[in-house]
Amino acid sequence: PVKLGAVVAHAPVDSSKSTARSGVWPEMLVCFATVKLFGFQQRRNFCCLANRFSFNGQSATEPQAQASLDKECIDFLPWLERIAGAKITNALSIGKSTYGRALFASKVIHAGDCMLKVPFNAQITPDELPPDIRVSLTDGVGNIGKLAALLIIEMKRGQNSRWVPYISRLPQPAEMHSPIFWDEDEFNMIRCSALHKETVKQKVRVEKEFSLVSEAFKQHLFNVIERPALENFMYAYALVGSRAWETSKGISLIPFADFMNHDGLSASIVLSDEDNQLSEVTADRDYSPGDEVEL
Repeated sequence: PVKLGAVVAHAPVDSSKSTARSGVWPEMLVCFATVKLFGFQQRRNFCCLANRFSFNGQSATEPQAQASLDKECIDFLPWLERIAGAKITNALSIGKSTYGRALFASKVIHAGDCMLKVPFNAQITPDELPPDIRVSLTDGVGNIGKLAALLIIEMKRGQNSRWVPYISRLPQPAEMHSPIFWDEDEFNMIRCSALHKETVKQKVRVEKEFSLVSEAFKQHLFNVIERPALENFMYAYALVGSRAWETSKGISLIPFADFMNHDGLSASIVLSDEDNQLSEVTADRDYSPGDEVEL
């Protein structure tokens, strides 16, 4: 697997792409998504081909039918902005594309424009773990495992969790299509592949971290929540592994930003601005109202 991390972005941006992006970025951390084996169906790779070879008589460059507003998420952005105490965006809205939930331009966006800013206080990090649990998981559990443990705690809190509007909109287990969730027959179909070998290693790692997390819950949360099942931990681990970014906090789930689907050709990245204590995404291309915005 690719080793992921954060690097300080001092390098000049290619001025041939946009005058708005020329020059040198202020000192920021480039946040890399931790996507690997645990990705759910991210519905992005064949989007351009599907549009290019559509048979409805429209040009591939013409906007398709305007995205319908995601009625389940009408209150999501106002809620997140209350948590943040700041405006997140005035350029994006949550909608539904052919491929599921996504972010769409609600006005004209030019390359170089900042599309969204999510303050650190509106992000979910392992720092929110109960102190006893955090100390217990210092050794042997990585950042993904720690954040997965926190996600389980918040899920168990149900409506009492301050993150429930976000958690309730995360993909369900049936939407997770990683080979780590395949049954024995399906898994045997890739037995001789590098993916099979890597998945086995990943399973061993997750099971080891689950054992440590389960023991920490038993010691410190036995009167609060029941010990998680392996399947629940694996689900939480997969959510974190497919959606989180490495940041100065170690690793972070960034609500709203992770509704943005991925495009392998996109040059947009998530930048962590330490001075202003926020993460932001800048457009790498022009978007018209109704266009899906990708990362």
